[in-house]
Amino acid sequence: MQPARSLLFVPGDDEDRLDAAMRSDADGLILDLEDTVGPTAKEAARASTVETVGGWADERTRCVVRINGLDTPHGLDDVEAFVRADTAPDAFLVPDVRDGTELEIVADALAEASFDASLVALLERPGAVLDAHRIARSTSRLSALAFGSIDFQTNMGMSVLDPDTDVYPPRYLVAMAASAAGLEAFDTVVLDTGDDTRLREEARTARMLGYDGKAAVTPDQTAVINEVFTPSEEEVARATRLVEAFEAAGDDTGLIEFEGTFVDKPVVDQQRALLARARAVDRDAE
Repeated sequence: MQPARSLLFVPGDDEDRLDAAMRSDADGLILDLEDTVGPTAKEAARASTVETVGGWADERTRCVVRINGLDTPHGLDDVEAFVRADTAPDAFLVPDVRDGTELEIVADALAEASFDASLVALLERPGAVLDAHRIARSTSRLSALAFGSIDFQTNMGMSVLDPDTDVYPPRYLVAMAASAAGLEAFDTVVLDTGDDTRLREEARTARMLGYDGKAAVTPDQTAVINEVFTPSEEEVARATRLVEAFEAAGDDTGLIEFEGTFVDKPVVDQQRALLARARAVDRDAE
């Protein structure tokens, strides 16, 4: 399965939007049982999502289910519904993770059911961001950290509607914690669906900070996100030249001069990873 550059949120009870999402360029879909589903629609959305996951046949698109928080009456019911149906998505997105206990509870339930699904932790509170390093090591089932800026800003008393609100530091902390634990990192959504310039800028910043991909709220946003998180032709060409120059030098641990810059093995390994990512995306596009 290719790297997930874009993860598109879809309400679990909206068949029309699910159909549109399935036709989109998204690398992964997040079937949402939390914020986009009203209290009276939780049960129906849960049943519909279990059915959707049970019939999932798209091997190229990740299937992720965002369950409700474990501090609500619905969170464990969501997990138990999948266990009873003996079907599971590629991953469960656990919202509002605070100290990792929530992840351990879900991980135990999945282990008892012999499910292979991984977990993605959504960090939305200041305390969780400050504790991200420990949360990232709370369970071996965890595959990624995601930053939720909207709830983070709300919890901080920051303006959600002001596009100039600075959430750069917490985004950086989440990305660092994920990298240190060897996990993927997914950046927050942009709610302004008509501002592609801002979306592109935020996606570029996220990639610069080390994020592997970014969440989207509409199918149209996925094309911009995919473009930003796909190595460009120039990047691929430079990485190819660098790797070839390093290998031609014949010293796998040494230092070489490359186009006016000194580089060593860690830099070369990074460029090898970039080439591998580019190849993975190309293979999946075929």
